[in-house]
Amino acid sequence: MHQRALPIIAAVALFAPVIMAETESELTFADLRLQGGVTCTNGVATSLTLMCGDLGDKDQHVVDAASDFGIVLGIRFRAANLDAKLDAGPTVSRNLLEGVGLLGIGYYAGPTDHLELAVGYGLGETSHNAMSSFSKDGKTKVLLGELGWYHTMAKHFQFGVSAGFTVEKLSLDAPAGGAAFDAKAQGLDASVGIGYRF
Repeated sequence: MHQRALPIIAAVALFAPVIMAETESELTFADLRLQGGVTCTNGVATSLTLMCGDLGDKDQHVVDAASDFGIVLGIRFRAANLDAKLDAGPTVSRNLLEGVGLLGIGYYAGPTDHLELAVGYGLGETSHNAMSSFSKDGKTKVLLGELGWYHTMAKHFQFGVSAGFTVEKLSLDAPAGGAAFDAKAQGLDASVGIGYRF
């Protein structure tokens, strides 16, 4: 009986590290993503984001929800067209170009999937002209929060969706050197995107 068990025990001892290594909760990534969708409920936005993260526990050999989290951070270039409400009352259509810094937490959901919950703050410029003839006539500040799911395929290509909330504050130049006008836009965001993992 004991002699039959010895080969089995030896085989388990030999292959256990390999089996456990396949389920390690570890994901270190750098993703470049192009996303587009709705912003501030009534506008549209396109963004290019470089996002990096280190999720899970590289010293842990089993998937454990308590240890599958990690920090994510990134930078985003954002172009948007939306309706902003002036403090005086009327609504104006604005084009925005912004740079945003992102920071949040990520969750390891398997070798090819992960979730991100991030907040972002950024600065930019605004114009009443179309993007093709963008002419700065004000400044913007943006605060956003989003939850995203990203699936990375074997060839490093990625697909993702995200949803969140954005607040835009605009300071618009007044003609002839008068006082600046303030405007605000806020609302829900939703986007889909494609990306590449380096």
